[in-house]
Amino acid sequence: MSVTFKKYYKMIFLGLVDVALVSAYIVHHEAQKARREPVMRHSEFLTTLQTQPLDVTADDFNRGPGPGTPHEARTANQRGHELVECPVFQTIGGVQRCRAHQCKVCSLRKKYLGQRVNTRWYCQTRSLSSKTRAYLCNVVHPHSANGNTCHQVWHLEWDHGRNRPRPHFGRDNQMRVTGGKQRSKRRRPTAGQVDEGTDAATADD
Repeated sequence: MSVTFKKYYKMIFLGLVDVALVSAYIVHHEAQKARREPVMRHSEFLTTLQTQPLDVTADDFNRGPGPGTPHEARTANQRGHELVECPVFQTIGGVQRCRAHQCKVCSLRKKYLGQRVNTRWYCQTRSLSSKTRAYLCNVVHPHSANGNTCHQVWHLEWDHGRNRPRPHFGRDNQMRVTGGKQRSKRRRPTAGQVDEGTDAATADD
């Protein structure tokens, strides 16, 4: 670099720019060799990069957006299945944070017992109550071969969880039914209730 500055971060920025330019030329060189086309010299490559912004006009900024990417198309096919942040907060170490839950996709794809991936996002469509929330990550994990997030894997690859695979470890996800009546649990009688029932049966005899 032929330019020096008193501020160190300006020198770091220019160094990163130089690295990016050299990397771009290496990519250009290898791509042209693969196509068996002539390769520009380094000076010609830098001159081309500098002159390209001069050819930009106002019409280039007024053009509409291009066709949607496959990622945008996959997102549109989810039909309103949007992620919402969990509204429940808890205080940890004097700091109020959003409560996190285990991701359903990560829990099925975990590689060892005890592995957990927590998330604070859940699917809004199938979550009429806190018990039916499907908590899903909004990031790409190594278990997705298509580069999809856990949210996209659950809805697109696994058909909203209906075609989910068997877990590698542990039990399967519990899919609670959205809406409807929940079956009441039978409570075991306490010691006092057992004594009262025994006394009542004795009195009847």
